[in-house]
Amino acid sequence: MSALSNTDAQALRRFDFWACIALAALAFLLYLPNLGATFVYDSKLTVRGNDYAHHLPHLLDIATLRVMHLDVMDNNRPVYLATIILNWALCGAHPMGYHLCNILLHAAVGVLLYRFCRTLLPGVTPWTSFAGTLLYLAHPQECEAVAEISYRNELLVAVFSLVALNLAAIFQPVRSRRNCL
Repeated sequence: MSALSNTDAQALRRFDFWACIALAALAFLLYLPNLGATFVYDSKLTVRGNDYAHHLPHLLDIATLRVMHLDVMDNNRPVYLATIILNWALCGAHPMGYHLCNILLHAAVGVLLYRFCRTLLPGVTPWTSFAGTLLYLAHPQECEAVAEISYRNELLVAVFSLVALNLAAIFQPVRSRRNCL
């Protein structure tokens, strides 16, 4: 396989940039109606009934993991609890901000998944990676994680996992054929 010319590489980078923008926009548009939703099921208790999540200084307890020893709701999910505290500081009890956060996390998952597919499968066309990521973003299986605030932890796991996988793919050590067994 020959190396790409400078013009082809620039065109590919430009395509990747616009593909990421398009995927994020499509993920946002797919769940746009959710911005008008209210709190349902566990999110009522998680947001409104959890007084611990209403105080921004509690982020220090989360950063030092002291929250793990406290008797508060979601103490075993500190990153999730931190996002709820930050949402409360920004939006109060208004559900739109919480739903917007979930939608933005879903869009971030789409962009990270596309970038990982492009890195992992260099021989596959960019359109294939785009189509696969679009299928993931629009699949109904993801609906609950995006629409329900108390399932945000699934989106957080996906974001952090894909960030780690992208970093591992980018910064993998170069091994010579002689050292491989």
